[in-house]
Amino acid sequence: SEIDPHAKASYEENFNFKVSGDRTKVDAKSIPDHDLLCAGFPCQTFSIIGKSQGFEDTRGTLFFDIARILKEKTPKAFILENVKSLVTH
Repeated sequence: SEIDPHAKASYEENFNFKVSGDRTKVDAKSIPDHDLLCAGFPCQTFSIIGKSQGFEDTRGTLFFDIARILKEKTPKAFILENVKSLVTH
């Protein structure tokens, strides 16, 4: 899933598959089953270097879309970015 058109084109060219767009609009059921989910969200919203707005910043709510996909697909493992202040939000 990628919203940046240039990054999306790069992924599609390099990995030879169609990249979905905005993950907030992707139906989790439509995602193929997988064993590992690697996902990210803008860390600035949680970081002590950023404004630390957490879930008050709409970028931070992407965390809940990852959780929604994890709940639906139940992969064996997942990897998220380690952001120091994430657990305090």
